[in-house]
Amino acid sequence: FFSARGADIELKMSEVRNADSTAEFAPVVQGLKEVDNAAALAKIKTVYEQRCLLYFFAKEKSAWITRGKGNIRLQKHEDSSLYQMVLYEEKTFKLRLCAIIHPTAKLSANEGSDRTWTFACTDFSEAEEGKGVIQSCAIKFRNSEIADKFKAEYEKYQEMNKKSSSKKTEKKEEAKKEEVKQEAKKEDKTAK
Repeated sequence: FFSARGADIELKMSEVRNADSTAEFAPVVQGLKEVDNAAALAKIKTVYEQRCLLYFFAKEKSAWITRGKGNIRLQKHEDSSLYQMVLYEEKTFKLRLCAIIHPTAKLSANEGSDRTWTFACTDFSEAEEGKGVIQSCAIKFRNSEIADKFKAEYEKYQEMNKKSSSKKTEKKEEAKKEEVKQEAKKEDKTAK
């Protein structure tokens, strides 16, 4: 009795396994277009990458909230010559941190941990209309050696950003001086 029934079930199961699916699934979100960002990505060079945990400080809760787990990347953008920090979450690939390494921002050791650095930055990961949000962040690494290596790299690229921004400031000042000279020449011509 049981063996005939078992064979019957096995026959039906094999039919199910061999059947082709006719189910069709419509996308939940409509109107999305695929964007080709290969040209933009070609202008960005990753100079340092390390796995970490990212935390943001929530003022309303007075606690550190886990923001994401993934690889923190220090990247150089060719057009602006500035270095930035970027973190995409590991499994979802959501952008969790996008911040320029500010020349005056300092990494501070988190109390009670030799493998965590805290810092303040302007985060553009959820920016609307190019406006970033000032965040208190913490980055936690696997061990203190990796954390120290990250700090050394961060400070190296921070110094490069400082030099780059001072060069841009000098160029702007030179352009303003040149503009003043041009206006002075025009005034001299009109006065004659």
